[in-house]
Parts: sequence; structure tokens; C-alpha cells
Amino acid sequence: MADHVWRATGLEVLEVEKYQYNYYVTVGRNGKPLQELLVFPNGAIQPEPQSMMWLGQPMYIDNATALAIAKKWLDTYFPGTEAKEVYTFPGYYTVHFTTSDGDMQMNSISGYNGAVIFHKWHGKHIQQPDLFIINTLKKLIETLLLLFLLLFLLLYLFRRRTHGTPIDMCI
Repeated sequence: MADHVWRATGLEVLEVEKYQYNYYVTVGRNGKPLQELLVFPNGAIQPEPQSMMWLGQPMYIDNATALAIAKKWLDTYFPGTEAKEVYTFPGYYTVHFTTSDGDMQMNSISGYNGAVIFHKWHGKHIQQPDLFIINTLKKLIETLLLLFLLLFLLLYLFRRRTHGTPIDMCI
């Protein structure tokens, strides 16, 4: 999934979460979140609704105010639920929370006017792959391939030096 999104967007995949109806993907640069995407089972990628509406808007609301708005919303619609994580995007915030039945969900808060959108289009949370492990394994494989190529090159140069070439033998 992460490779598919990276190839399609050219952006670093920071987070992937699998839900009942789609994948939720956070992309960015240098570890900084830039946008949220939906990836459907057929591979189609599209921005999340809040990304389409609020991305790049001026932000008059700070992180603490966005969190207070999210908590008030959660108290109204999911009493007893606590906000787990707040992610800042250009123009808005997304808050992850766990419901009383253990389901992980999200809402987004406009940084411009404090409007709230609940991410109901995802369905139930299924899993969150550990991108750290995936990225570490990818880097390990890349490093091993580079070492293999370097070893092959060194062996080739050593063989050429010790056995010479047909031209060297004629001189």
C-alpha cells in the first residue's frame, strides 16, 4: 500500500491505517504531514474530504484551541472518549480517538473557523501496519543490495587485476 501511494504521489508515506471501506494514508515530506488520502480497494487514490476543502487555508486556530474544539465535539457525540493524537496539516487538524468499544476513529477541525468533520466514510478500524518496521526492512534490503553490488564490483576488479586482460597479456 505504502509503495503504491509513494509511486502515485511522490510523497513520503507517514501513516497507513486500514478501515472497513478504505485505507487512510498520511503523506508528507521530511516527516512533516502535508495531506490525508483515501486509498480504495481498487487502488484509486483521492484526497480526504477535509483535505479537499481546507488544505492551504489560513490557520487562525492554534493546536490547543483545535484540541479543545475536538474534546467538546467528542463529549457531545462520543461521551467519555479522549483524543489520542492531534496531527497538524496545512489548513486543518486531524484528531485520532478511540471509542468506548475500542474502535479508532478521527475528526478534523478547520484551522480557519473551527468547523468539525467526523470521518464517517472509513467504517470500522481494522489495523495499522507498523511503517517503522516496513521502512526499516526496505532500507535493510536496499543496503544489502548495495553491499552485494559493491562486493561484485570488488571481485570483478580483483579478478581483472590478478588475471589481467587479453591486451595486458600481449604486452
